[in-house]
Amino acid sequence: MKLSKYVSETTLILISIFIFIIAVGMTLFAVDVTRNAGNSYATNNAQGPYILASALLAISGIFLTSAVKLHSEARDEAFKVLRQSTDDTNLYKHMRVIRDFDRTLKESQISPSDFAPYLYDDINTCDNPKIIKIHNNFLSNQTSNNQRADIVVSIFKVGNFFEEIMIAIEQKEINETMLYEFYNGMFIRFYSQIRHYLLYLRNDPSANINHVHSHGATRVPELFVGLDKLWERWAVRYSNDFPELYG
Repeated sequence: MKLSKYVSETTLILISIFIFIIAVGMTLFAVDVTRNAGNSYATNNAQGPYILASALLAISGIFLTSAVKLHSEARDEAFKVLRQSTDDTNLYKHMRVIRDFDRTLKESQISPSDFAPYLYDDINTCDNPKIIKIHNNFLSNQTSNNQRADIVVSIFKVGNFFEEIMIAIEQKEINETMLYEFYNGMFIRFYSQIRHYLLYLRNDPSANINHVHSHGATRVPELFVGLDKLWERWAVRYSNDFPELYG
């Protein structure tokens, strides 16, 4: 059971500072009593504040040490994620598939909302040759190295990765600042490219799906809610960091 689930490192540091200030006050009080005392009785009375101040300083040190430990653990977890994602060539392959898919839609002047109903295998109901061509290239298609260039597979692969990051952030088990600095652009672009398909993937009634969905009548509203949360946390920050992209 990790302490980070119940308290943040910032809270521990503030508690440590508060206790330290009290300890300093007690020490100054004891020094003042000793300085003004002219007899051993007053000096003995000052021993109590000295002892209490020492105890408070020790407690302050415990809180500060715990805060440093939490920070180190969160930093180490962030480095672990960064190393794993850097070594995961499949993750970047799927990001490229999504990027190429989005670019192809724009070049073909096909809106994501027009293509969304055909994410699954119901292309026989489509009479738009551009959509049919894109569908054949990006869904259940065998590439030259015999790998599936399936846009749905890629969305789930990358989406699950960022979902795990969001869960770790919510559980306070990872350093969010480090992850934001490394993944901000990747995530913002990814979410911007796939956000139009989320209602369809969730089988949401507001998507106006007029055919049989792969999930049947089952709705999956919990699908990729972590992506929505991460977007809410990072989008405004990203636009502030790179205002030239939104000017």
